[in-house]
Amino acid sequence: MGRVINGGDRLMTTQRQHIPWWIRPSAIIGLAHDRLQAVARSDLDRLTGPAWKFVPWVVAGLATLGALFHPGIRELYTESLAFLLLAVAIGAYAPTVGVLFSVLYIPFDLIAFVIAGDVSILSLPGRAVTWLLLWIVAVEIPILCRHAIWWTSKTRRGVILGALTSGVLVWVWATASPYMIRPFFL
Repeated sequence: MGRVINGGDRLMTTQRQHIPWWIRPSAIIGLAHDRLQAVARSDLDRLTGPAWKFVPWVVAGLATLGALFHPGIRELYTESLAFLLLAVAIGAYAPTVGVLFSVLYIPFDLIAFVIAGDVSILSLPGRAVTWLLLWIVAVEIPILCRHAIWWTSKTRRGVILGALTSGVLVWVWATASPYMIRPFFL
């Protein structure tokens, strides 16, 4: 999947417009996720230009280094408020970059987990739940908020609705995540 053109809500393969490397994970996952496909199309249109070119590299570096070295984290990323705020901010700015953050964080976190020697058959499902929670906070919640804004035709009410949606969903996520990651500690 090397090239795209915007057509409807889908990113379609063609030879006319090059897909940036940072949006490819969203385009691939978006084949099975229509809302992500629409957001990827929007981000492809919106996030172009020379000032934008360094942001995906910074996000890729943060995800990789955060997963491998766990700064300020003993066991799981949910212990670090800075990491969570970073994931939420990245997803809120551009859900496609939230996808990039998640897609890079997950395998490098697994590598660090295996190197640390904490792997067991019982701990892997708990770790997988934490990755799902990261996906929800960095990708799914921002996509739902973006759609709330689009649903109201990008008016002031839409921005308020998007902010309220984000606040409520992040609060629900923060309340539920300790119960969801409990299998990790069993």
